[in-house]
Amino acid sequence: MKTFFEKLKNLLNNNLFIFLLFLVIALVIYYPLFKFTFFQDDFVWLSNTKDIWAGKVSFNNIFTLKISNFVMPIIYSYFTIAYKIFGLSSFWFYLTNIILHTANTFILFKLLKNFFSKNIAITSAIIFLTLRYSIESVSWISAITVLLTTLFLLSIGLLWISFLKTNNKIKYFFILFLTLLLILTKEWSVLLLPFLLILTILFQLKQNKKIIEKKHVLHAIPIGIMFLVYILIEFSIQSKSSVLLDKGFYVLGWHAVPNIINNIFLTFLPILNIAHNRPFIWIIASSIFLISSLVLGFYLLIKNKNPLVLGIIWMIISFLPTSFFTWNPYVSRYSYIPAIGAVIFIGYGLKFIKDQQKIKLLQITTILIGVYCVFNIFFTYKTLYNSIETVQKENKYFTQALYKIENKINKQDDLAIYNKTPHTDFILPEILHSLINISTEKVHVIKDLQECADYQQCLFWNSDKKEIELL
Repeated sequence: MKTFFEKLKNLLNNNLFIFLLFLVIALVIYYPLFKFTFFQDDFVWLSNTKDIWAGKVSFNNIFTLKISNFVMPIIYSYFTIAYKIFGLSSFWFYLTNIILHTANTFILFKLLKNFFSKNIAITSAIIFLTLRYSIESVSWISAITVLLTTLFLLSIGLLWISFLKTNNKIKYFFILFLTLLLILTKEWSVLLLPFLLILTILFQLKQNKKIIEKKHVLHAIPIGIMFLVYILIEFSIQSKSSVLLDKGFYVLGWHAVPNIINNIFLTFLPILNIAHNRPFIWIIASSIFLISSLVLGFYLLIKNKNPLVLGIIWMIISFLPTSFFTWNPYVSRYSYIPAIGAVIFIGYGLKFIKDQQKIKLLQITTILIGVYCVFNIFFTYKTLYNSIETVQKENKYFTQALYKIENKINKQDDLAIYNKTPHTDFILPEILHSLINISTEKVHVIKDLQECADYQQCLFWNSDKKEIELL
């Protein structure tokens, strides 16, 4: 038995083994994804990519706002390349998401090793890997935006800590290069400077040095200039035309406060039914949790120099950009980046117990965390499996039915489709374009079957027979 634990200990010193361990856990959790197909916005990306490879639009289209309403050329480029390699095989898209989630977990582990012992770093990383609330970030192909943003964010953070230790100019060059890629990935890139600030504070506290030194500010100035240019460009674009602002989907206001509080609580306890059905009780419980965490955190920071509170502060900061949306505030992919703060919070909690030399309490806490991770794995798997039996199965029936009647459709003529399908109606033109190569301009979504009379061909989804009828 002793030999076994010694071998295991040696394996945990091997980065490849740790990465593969994380990958195996991720594959177990997200295995049901391999039975999923494309969903909602996935078809918008596929449709746009199909036009690029068909030569209907220029590759420069990746610098437009056609899909996302933001400048996101890295995401456009990803889908353009991925479609060329994977085609319409959703399997490979989902596998890519799982691998990216694993990579993010591994980089987070390497980052946390700068502040914690190896065991606490691994434990904290596994919590991030298994957290249930951020499930959508991995289980939705279009959420690659979140995964890639986090990949660049964590990579820059890891390089930043290494740069603070070594002052290596090559590492600083890569920090600037990855910052550019991050800026071109998603608007959440604005979180980088606060992230680097928190990492710098953690690093300096670990070294028992002044929290912020002049050299840190000087090193951050070029990064700040890059973001200033980006913000000015993005602001100029959004001030002229923004679907989110024009339609009232994004509004600055106090509604952001309960959104932040609720989502922080949900990151740890993703019990959405209570959040929806008992909102008053939920906001009180969430507020008590947040206030207690902040009070405890500042107490430990002052008395023990344990920066546990910075984990909660990062969650507040990183939830802020998405908290002003006026639609459903409980969007799980928005919790992926804040989850970094959650594991920092838990990691420093474990470190505090360890520093107090309360071995039994540390062992009990570690076991409880293990049970918590197992529950997360179980519920994530169950949630995904249930989705196969509901949403995903209907999507597959619709796709199969569409392929069956493809040869009966005249793709040169306009086509009407009744909006009652398994998909959101405004995406139906992109779905037909992606699957059977009919131009989006020729697809017209109707809300009344009587409108079929205005078209030579009209499609109707028969949900009972799982067939598409050509009227």
